[in-house]
Amino acid sequence: MAVAVVARGPGAVLAVLVAIVLAAPIGVVTAALVAVATWLRWGSTWLVAVSGAQAVLGPAVVVGPASAAASSWLAATALVVAVPGGSAVAALATGTAAGLLVAGPAGVSGIPLRVAAAVVATLVALGVGRLRWRRVPALLALLLAAGAVGLAA
Repeated sequence: MAVAVVARGPGAVLAVLVAIVLAAPIGVVTAALVAVATWLRWGSTWLVAVSGAQAVLGPAVVVGPASAAASSWLAATALVVAVPGGSAVAALATGTAAGLLVAGPAGVSGIPLRVAAAVVATLVALGVGRLRWRRVPALLALLLAAGAVGLAA
């Protein structure tokens, strides 16, 4: 979670941490696809590059061609939907990572926006985690992540 809040370090580390928290094969594939979509979208896997680009250009969900912005939305939504049922830790981790993907400008001035996006994403993840049917959200997360890759390419 701290990796996403400070937006420093390699994106692969964040992807691995999210994959560990999701703790299911479909969650691991979802996290990997989100990492690929982010790399395709921004041209780098370094979180400082992703957040730096958002600091200059604006939040990912409103910048660039419509397909690239939609890719960021789909990637963040995939993480939020992939949360295992009843796991507050997973909801917090994926929500924080999703917040970085949609609204992650670099610097101290960007932290309030990242935190606000992370809080909203975490609350949505907690709601999704309460759903009784876990296979549907897990498959939806996988499809959303694949769509994010397709739109980012």
